[in-house]
Amino acid sequence: MKKIIAAFIFVVFLLVGGVEHAQIERVWSSSNKVVLADTEPKSTVHYRTPTIFVHGFGGGLGSLNYLIDESQHEGFATRTLTAYISPTGTIHYTGAWHAQVRHPEIQVIFEDNKQPNYHIAANWLKILLTQLRQKYGIRHFNAVSHSWGNNAVIYYLAHYGANQNLPQIKKLVTIAPPMTPLEPAARNRGIYTHNPGRYRVQRMDADLRDYERADSPLKQLNINELNIYGDLNHPDHTDGRVSVKAAQALRHVFTGATQQYHEVHLYGPDSQHNALTRRNVIVLNRLEQFLFTQPNKKGVKS
Repeated sequence: MKKIIAAFIFVVFLLVGGVEHAQIERVWSSSNKVVLADTEPKSTVHYRTPTIFVHGFGGGLGSLNYLIDESQHEGFATRTLTAYISPTGTIHYTGAWHAQVRHPEIQVIFEDNKQPNYHIAANWLKILLTQLRQKYGIRHFNAVSHSWGNNAVIYYLAHYGANQNLPQIKKLVTIAPPMTPLEPAARNRGIYTHNPGRYRVQRMDADLRDYERADSPLKQLNINELNIYGDLNHPDHTDGRVSVKAAQALRHVFTGATQQYHEVHLYGPDSQHNALTRRNVIVLNRLEQFLFTQPNKKGVKS
């Protein structure tokens, strides 16, 4: 196992909002690889459970290519489809998905990638998952989302996730989730792009309050959640765009009786907002460990 260049790594277990065994990690970002193990059993369905990758505001192919391609290169998963979703909800697919693929990865591209209303994007995800259920018969899915993409995915889960006619979520990886607006002082320093519709304070606060309610439909879902966020150690404690406080708001969301919540707090230069998904090997390692099994034998890709 290669050594990690790190300032510190420590793990604390605590109770969060009534959920036992919530795992909080604080990790210094480094550029070296970690060898990981996992014991998840193989899927028994014809088309295996896919993982969809959802980019953030203004994002595109380059936003999550690193995580998708490196997990394939290391033998954990296989890139299959890319789904281009138009502003009207029409979806164009490229690539191929073969039934024998063990851990299929599907990249989602919103053609209107600066749509400020993530409620609309959540409906696009509903169309996508409906089509994947109809064509491939999938019953479950995993999701990886970054930045504004987290808002779309979580809103989708809260409003459509319990629909048994749609694939059911199994595992969720949120990276740099902006669940609450930044404090005014931080916002005035330009940490968020100034777009009055992008993260409307009223919309975000109202949605978060709904998610946190004890009777929230979101809390009824069976979800294993991994929340990863960065901290550049600025006075505001942000990754340059999303505050630590905003990301940690999910501690109070995934507290259902059948939910597990894990948290990784990253420090160092590679914990910058875009670096988290474009070059941070710790994010890659944790994602591989959480979502997939060990690499296939002799490095053969699934």
